[in-house]
Amino acid sequence: MDIAKLKELADVHANIDYGSTSSVKRGNAAADALRSEVNRLAASGQVADLMPYLSEPVVGSWLAYTIAELLGISDSQRSRCVARIKEIALAGGLEASAAKLWLKNGGYVS
Repeated sequence: MDIAKLKELADVHANIDYGSTSSVKRGNAAADALRSEVNRLAASGQVADLMPYLSEPVVGSWLAYTIAELLGISDSQRSRCVARIKEIALAGGLEASAAKLWLKNGGYVS
């Protein structure tokens, strides 16, 4: 696993310039690559290796959402991911609104 690559992909997505078509395309490609890599790691039983990075500022939120939506993870892993998403929901701003919606749609809050 190359956490540096995951961090790089998360940073590319976090810095999308929505006024630039090429930036949006790069950001979307980075998001797809990040999800693909997490899914690949999960399929090879390496989800536990990703868990320490949940607290990372940028990649941590990506990991929390992506891992929480995986089938076959442990209850403990899902709980840690949901806890991270709840932290995001408390932060304020657009990301917080998205986190609140994700938590509500997932049945984690009423």
